[in-house]
Amino acid sequence: MKPCRVPLRSRGSVPKIWIEKDGLLIKTAFINQLISLFFYCRVVHFNNARQEVEFKVKKWWHWDKPNRITFSNIDYVDLTRPKLPASQDQDPVEMYDLFLMTKKPYKRVDLFRFGSPGATGPIFEKVAQNCAELIAEHTGARFGQRNPKDFALAECNDKYFCNNCGHQLPPNIETCWCQYCGSKDIRIE
Repeated sequence: MKPCRVPLRSRGSVPKIWIEKDGLLIKTAFINQLISLFFYCRVVHFNNARQEVEFKVKKWWHWDKPNRITFSNIDYVDLTRPKLPASQDQDPVEMYDLFLMTKKPYKRVDLFRFGSPGATGPIFEKVAQNCAELIAEHTGARFGQRNPKDFALAECNDKYFCNNCGHQLPPNIETCWCQYCGSKDIRIE
C-alpha cells in the first residue's frame, strides 16, 4: 500500500483513501459504517489498468451490482462549497460534496461527502481538495470547470467568472460571491 498525501485522520466524516498498484480506492469512513451498524458501505475504485471507475454499494448485507464509468467519459471532477449562513447568528456548516461530471450523458455522479455538521476549520476543505486533485491526477480529467482562459472570446460576453478559482458563474447571479469558493472577487466579461 502506497502512502497517500491526503491527511486521513481528522474529526468528522472523511472517507478512507489509499493507493494500490492498480489504482486509487476510496471507501466510506469507518465511523459512518459504524453509525449505520455496518448496513451501508460505498467503495469507489479508480482502476488504472482498465481505465474505468467502479462504484460498489453495500446496503444491508448485500452488495449491489457495480456501476462503471470509463475515464474518457469523465468531463471534470469538482466539489461543492459550503453555503454562507442566512444570518450572522448561524454557524457555517463545513460540508464538501465531491462529485464527477460525465460527458455522455451529461450528469453529476456523487462520490463522497467530507465534513461534519458541527466542525469548522480548513481541514475538511483541504482534504476534499487534495482528494479531488488525486482523482484528477489518476483519471486525467481536470479539477473544476473550464478556466475562463479556455473559452473563446466570442463565448465570454456578459459572463461572470470568479477570479479566485476560475469557475464560471450563472449569468443571473444574485449574490456577490462565488458559490464554489466563497470569494467575493468576481469579474464580468
